[in-house]
Amino acid sequence: VRMMRLSQQILLFTGCCCTMVFGLTSAAVKRFASLPFVRDAVTNPREVTSVLGFFYGVDYQDPTTPSILRKGDCVNKMASFWYSSHKDYDKLCRSFSPVIREAGKSELVEDVWNASIDGKMAQLILTDQLSRNAFRGSDEAFQYDDIAVSIARNLSQKALGNAEKEPMLEGELYGPYVCNIMVGLMHSENLSDHEVCLELLDWAVAEAPEMNDWWDQQRPFALDHKEVIDRFGRYPHRNTKKGRENTPEEMKWLASDDLPTWAKSQS
Repeated sequence: VRMMRLSQQILLFTGCCCTMVFGLTSAAVKRFASLPFVRDAVTNPREVTSVLGFFYGVDYQDPTTPSILRKGDCVNKMASFWYSSHKDYDKLCRSFSPVIREAGKSELVEDVWNASIDGKMAQLILTDQLSRNAFRGSDEAFQYDDIAVSIARNLSQKALGNAEKEPMLEGELYGPYVCNIMVGLMHSENLSDHEVCLELLDWAVAEAPEMNDWWDQQRPFALDHKEVIDRFGRYPHRNTKKGRENTPEEMKWLASDDLPTWAKSQS
């Protein structure tokens, strides 16, 4: 049953069906916002644990949280929030706007943000995920992608064992973190990042088998993004926001009934 439910969610996520994405409701957002650790996060957004706790839906002060993150259940629980484009959740995310901008300008220089995997992940979430919620529909939604991709590259190389010259980072690279590193790489318009994403996916299957149902569904999603970059060398749905002119082929793709849902999320 769990696999069927997850498959249905990912089917909507990848754009195969766009009648209702994940079915997030205002009531669900209200319940989430009422959780004590979420209230604390939006009140104190300039904390690593606030960013991560809010995004992954777990209390980072709870000693059981590492176990929850290792199992990866929070990904299934929070997917409806991440991918629904719900206005109430976007409003909550705007609580993080000032710190998103700090992260996007590389102004989070304290050790807590830079000496641990948690700190780097918090910066990735701010510049790659919460930015898209907080600034949905505006140019700023994509403004910090270069910073996000750089962080995702570094973390992916650490996972793959290719970052010997980089400073050591304290902490654990949990499965849900790897999921969002992949998403950060998918947001890149550089083909090599998409190739690394697929390599990281293979690594995750071996290292985090408890999330294999998610990895199985993530692969076609990653390939779908790579196919667009293979074809156009960029994401056409970003052209307007980035002041780029569409080619005739891109215009045809953007007008197609087969345009994936993820290419419409900022329209």
